Amino acid sequence: CPQDDITTLLSDETAPAATVTIFPNPATERAGITVSNSRNDIHTLRVMNIMGVEMINTTFSGDNCQIDLRSFANGSYTVSVDGIVVRVIKK
Repeated sequence: CPQDDITTLLSDETAPAATVTIFPNPATERAGITVSNSRNDIHTLRVMNIMGVEMINTTFSGDNCQIDLRSFANGSYTVSVDGIVVRVIKK
């Protein structure tokens, strides 16, 4: 029945894309990371400096984590969570 086909198509909507938020930004000592709309239980976190040197490579579970920036030089860093890339400024 064609009506059943339409119902099936409407119920298979695409889930919203995952997003990553960093706060505060700029940060001085620590930055919180929040992952929204993710289908992953375990997240891969990478932080790289402006030269592309990997400063952190770890995993975390849940929707939130904190990164310790106290040992980092002031500047801009690339943060990647499950391939979603954002920037954080360390002051």
